[in-house]
Amino acid sequence: MSPSPTVPTSVEHVKAADVKVIAALGDSLTTAIGANGSTILSIPFEFRQVSWSIGGYGTFQNVITLANIFKLFNPKLLGPSPVMTFHGKPTTVNETGFNFAVTGHNTLNISDQIIHMINTFRSYPDLNFEEDWKVVTMLIGMNDICDYCKDKTLFSPDNFIHYMTEALHMMMNAIPRTIRERGADSSHEAAQRSSETDSGLSASKTFLLLSGST
Repeated sequence: MSPSPTVPTSVEHVKAADVKVIAALGDSLTTAIGANGSTILSIPFEFRQVSWSIGGYGTFQNVITLANIFKLFNPKLLGPSPVMTFHGKPTTVNETGFNFAVTGHNTLNISDQIIHMINTFRSYPDLNFEEDWKVVTMLIGMNDICDYCKDKTLFSPDNFIHYMTEALHMMMNAIPRTIRERGADSSHEAAQRSSETDSGLSASKTFLLLSGST
């Protein structure tokens, strides 16, 4: 598959080879903490390079990740995570790629990740913020379930919907070429609300794959 002869202006015409950027938001499921660990001492290591959505280690033939699938169609894809990081230690984009997930984050933190993503996109060499088609995954909510036992108000289902809706609207308004996909779980309502308020957005947007985890 080759890229389209001109940059598509509608998501219906975007091919996998047209995607220039991949990014990820979320928690430890996306930082892949402990994923390749063999002992308890491996738990603090974040194996971002094999993360389900954005791991860039190897190729699709030996490490099946969404990023490696897209690399089959665009070997110059920007954003796949190249290496492992250590939980709690400061990182750079050269280590994480565009994996903006943070171990331990809740839905109330997702807007901070989006701001980080936007700032990185705007300043990153070779990335055309206005024109490049992007795939962004979001997997968040497991920590909300756990922390509900500690604070039933802060981590209530209503607040989950509020923070997810806020995050989707932020991406819609701040990142060009964005389309939201409805979640298939309890984030469904938030995603559906956002989608319904802007059902005709496909003409000039980024390609966002959304998956909530509660």
